[in-house]
Amino acid sequence: MSEVRKKRVVRRRKPKIKFDKQKYRNLKWAYRVIIGFLFIMCIVIVRINITEGDNYSIKVLQQQSFTSRVVPFKRGDIKDRNGNVLATSVMMYNLVIDCKLLKADGNERYMEPTVNALVKYFGFDREDLITSINERKNSSYWVAKKELRYEDIKDYQAYEKGEFVKTDEEEKAVNNTKGIWFEEEYKRQYPYSTLACSVLGFSNKNNQATIGIEASYNDYLNGINGREYGYMDAENNMETVVKNAENGDNVISSIDMNIQRIVQN
Repeated sequence: MSEVRKKRVVRRRKPKIKFDKQKYRNLKWAYRVIIGFLFIMCIVIVRINITEGDNYSIKVLQQQSFTSRVVPFKRGDIKDRNGNVLATSVMMYNLVIDCKLLKADGNERYMEPTVNALVKYFGFDREDLITSINERKNSSYWVAKKELRYEDIKDYQAYEKGEFVKTDEEEKAVNNTKGIWFEEEYKRQYPYSTLACSVLGFSNKNNQATIGIEASYNDYLNGINGREYGYMDAENNMETVVKNAENGDNVISSIDMNIQRIVQN
């Protein structure tokens, strides 16, 4: 019988990779530096977003066709000890006309219905209005009337929504009325006129005051303006982004309106 020789299989061990300790320490430091750098970048991005977020939003939107307007905050009320309002802010509207839109090539059909609406609802003289629009044909922002109340604009807003439409001709006129919008702002008012005026003080249209409660509590009474952006998307549809305003806080004084009136008299 032939012998079957058993062959001894020798398995060679893979050589151990020796990792240099110095290289390991360098790798750890590199890892820490990268993590630290990323952490600092995150802090910078957050800071920029808080302090410059609105400005960068405008720059991004400027790459497209867009409009932007301020959404004003409402300054807080000043009340007497019984809750009677001694100072408040009332919403007012400025009528703005986009003359450039009305005079642009191909937009001739907008001119007549827009002028008709302005004459009917806001009492403009037709010839003077047309002359003013022609003189400002390159302007997209003409404040034609200031400090209108809601009662002054509500009929036009109803017309703009088509609430008065009865015929196809009227519907066409509404659809071709363009370039009219309203800029909102608040006006400070004192319902009881000069009552406690030296104590209350006065606030100007920029929500700043130099005397009285208006000045002492100015930081509490003031809020933060918002902003509305409107821009055309890729499909040529108007998209709107709104950052709401933060209204100011109310201030309750120790004044009693009735006693103040008696003493003042």
